[in-house]
Amino acid sequence: MGWRYAYDLEADFEAKDTAQKVLTLKTGELSDVLKGTFGWMIYRCDSEAVDADFASQPVLDDVRKYITTYEKGKIEDYFNERAAQFSRRAAEVGLDAAAQEMKLGVASTEPFPVNLSNVFTFAPMKAIPDTATPTNAQYSEDFFFRAFSLGKDQVSAPVVLDDQVLVLKLKSEQQLPDSTVNLLGSWVAYAANQSLQTDLGAALMTPEKLKDDFVNAFSQYVMPTSSKQ
Repeated sequence: MGWRYAYDLEADFEAKDTAQKVLTLKTGELSDVLKGTFGWMIYRCDSEAVDADFASQPVLDDVRKYITTYEKGKIEDYFNERAAQFSRRAAEVGLDAAAQEMKLGVASTEPFPVNLSNVFTFAPMKAIPDTATPTNAQYSEDFFFRAFSLGKDQVSAPVVLDDQVLVLKLKSEQQLPDSTVNLLGSWVAYAANQSLQTDLGAALMTPEKLKDDFVNAFSQYVMPTSSKQ
């Protein structure tokens, strides 16, 4: 069998406690006949199981790989709790001071409108520096809801965006420039027309409203013309 992690050995059996029977064997001992996912097996212990050495970098790399593959929920819970602590602290001492205490980064965005799914390509959300722009924020309803619900000096609850957790604070409010408003008006009219055409096409092109009459129509309208030629 070689050296394997306990969680990896558990995958060989339908019941996890069966793997424990193997892991508790002493040097030289034989297991009972055990039914695994690949058939019936007997194990002989050549070297007893040992605890993982968490001072070893390869072991830590394996732990990280395991957690990110099988325990993503625990990672999210951990950072959610950290972000919640930061949010509470930021409400007390200010966002910058709390970030300094907890050694977290702070980035500002340029002014942006509610732009779910990044439909307004001329008004994207950007941070300064650009590398700090939150991943997939444009596609998160929760992000826009929390961002645009904030009042002066308020700090948001944590916002989860894939592998990021953000805490937001309102920096300022601005009116959109007239040029952008005009663009938005033109774009909305265009988008509404496109949506109407799409919905109308979908409504008319359903199988219940169509009849396959190709052969009859071809024979009636195309074949006679071809014969004359």
